[in-house]
Amino acid sequence: MAFQVDGRRKGRRVTIDPVINFGSYFGGIDSETAGLGSVNLPIPALDLAVADDGDILVTGSTYSVASSSMAFVLRADLDAPGGPVFDYLTYLGDTQDDRAFGITKGPRDSVYICGRTTSTGFPQAGKAFDQTYSTLAAGFVAQLEANGNLARTTFLEAGKLTEITDCLYSDSASAGGAQPEGPSSGLYLTGHTLPETDSDLDARLVFSDAFQTRYRGHTDAVLAKFTEDLGDLEYFTLLGGRHSDKAFGLGVIDGAMIITGMTESPDLPVTPGAYAGPTLSLADAKICAAPTHPANCLETFVARLNTDGTDFDYITYLGDAEGDYGKGIAVDADGFAFVTGTRWIGGSARQAFLARLMPDGSALAYNNRFSGLASWGYGIALDSSGVAHVVGATEEWGIAVGPALDPDHNGEADGYYATFDPAGNLDYRTYLGGEADDKAYAVVRDNDNCTVIGLETWSDILDLPLPGAPQNARAGASDVLLLRHCESVPFEGVALLKDMPGLIAPGGSGILQLTVKNASSYKSGPFRVEDTIPFPFDLTGVSNSACHTAGQKVICDFQGIQSGGEVIVVHIDNLLFCETAGEQMFRTNTARLTGPGGYEKTATFDMPYRACSTPPPPICAGVERCYCSSDEDCDEGRVCKGEKVPFYRRGRIIYYLYGPEICVPE
Repeated sequence: MAFQVDGRRKGRRVTIDPVINFGSYFGGIDSETAGLGSVNLPIPALDLAVADDGDILVTGSTYSVASSSMAFVLRADLDAPGGPVFDYLTYLGDTQDDRAFGITKGPRDSVYICGRTTSTGFPQAGKAFDQTYSTLAAGFVAQLEANGNLARTTFLEAGKLTEITDCLYSDSASAGGAQPEGPSSGLYLTGHTLPETDSDLDARLVFSDAFQTRYRGHTDAVLAKFTEDLGDLEYFTLLGGRHSDKAFGLGVIDGAMIITGMTESPDLPVTPGAYAGPTLSLADAKICAAPTHPANCLETFVARLNTDGTDFDYITYLGDAEGDYGKGIAVDADGFAFVTGTRWIGGSARQAFLARLMPDGSALAYNNRFSGLASWGYGIALDSSGVAHVVGATEEWGIAVGPALDPDHNGEADGYYATFDPAGNLDYRTYLGGEADDKAYAVVRDNDNCTVIGLETWSDILDLPLPGAPQNARAGASDVLLLRHCESVPFEGVALLKDMPGLIAPGGSGILQLTVKNASSYKSGPFRVEDTIPFPFDLTGVSNSACHTAGQKVICDFQGIQSGGEVIVVHIDNLLFCETAGEQMFRTNTARLTGPGGYEKTATFDMPYRACSTPPPPICAGVERCYCSSDEDCDEGRVCKGEKVPFYRRGRIIYYLYGPEICVPE
């Protein structure tokens, strides 16, 4: 029996793995995902989001429909009854250069797209804040209705060149605005602008209480919030120093916007108590103003703007003297900011990193530099258990971790997908790509807790399956490649084990060990372990911070199961007390592990212990006339004595002889 696999390179292993449950090319006759920036500082034009109904939203840029770049928006239903379908595809642009960098779901099943345009005829609809294009390059925001029709468009023209690199819609309920004083629903956005002069901003963008209203350097970061109908700005501020400052990604928590990006300025207004300031002094940083300068001029910054846009809760550098920049950011429910990006090593090598910043910006919970000398970090998403899902590109060999979908390096550059447990440990990593050049730019978690990844690919031969593909081959120079990564068996590799080293004698102490074994990557919970300790054992304690006791029951609650698993040590006593330990006995005991979706595992174990020794009955028990050698041979109420036998009588005196000892009454 044999299989023939078309398109497989000779000598390559075949990956047959159902955990990619959707994969498809998407593209036309030319190039897709055309971004901006440079090799050293790319700004990929590809982003993903998830609609309320679970549809996947994709935006980017393409050269396949015109001689210039146009923005595109794709809505895909990957779970349609008849198989995955593209609900709609639409283009935004005119005759010049138009690129989309960010996409987010909006109210009433609408979609927002943000980016940059140089077209005076960029499509417009509805009423919005600014509908007059008047600069060299303007930031834009477009809102599409549920059917893909254009609802409204607005420009954002802070200088002669403005780029909106990321945007995120947050409604008032999710932003904590159910109360009157809470933040309103709206569209948060960030990017950067190149000023025309050193004068103040356009009057429409000047807010009297804004943090910064004048340009400070060559390029300044911008932060703004639109009303959800795009009719007005709620706030707008610049953030910058004396050189160049660019924001690439944002997250929102309780109405506060947190951004990350790159600064070449040694004088960003770092807040008191922030984690780190610049690594270069003002004197050393003079060289950073030149068009060509060392890599250590670039530094990652993270800043949190308060809910009304008037001041920053914190502004901090990440303090890497080698040089680095933050590209992707995600914020959890507690306000921790997770930042991924790229750092330089020795001025030329690249290393991807993942950093977790405390909610007040005062310290790093961790900073994992998780690659060798040729990797980039681009996108990040979080799940409800605090697992970070990171994508990027790599030219390295041998970096796969865990049961990788594709454990082998393929072309010049491959995309990668990696997961990190809540402590920041690299838990899983797989290559994504084929024989040519592939880069993973965007990642989201969908409503089924699967991971959807967006790549730019030049490859025709992939070492990955493409189930349900509406387009199963590359059509142009480079295409978008969409992959959905799900666990085929959600808790595959998870087992519950029990062990009890040694017997516990009467009155003694010992342990029972419960092990939640996880032979795969981190499993998101919540999980619970329960075990009721039977007599004759007494539960005295448990050694695991996730566990507590209730009477004779051990209860452990885990938000997730680490790769390798969890060990629970249960402390117990043998309640029996006696002078002599007897034979080995057993008590059957069953522990239970439960998890999401009705998942359940049990482990039954016979707990051994020593019972008390029971002495045999006396040999004379129940025997009326019984010869004995000691009192122990007699039953209760009798003792062992010599038998009195009459020998002779003289007068009134009777003489006795004492015969063999027998049991007689006391």
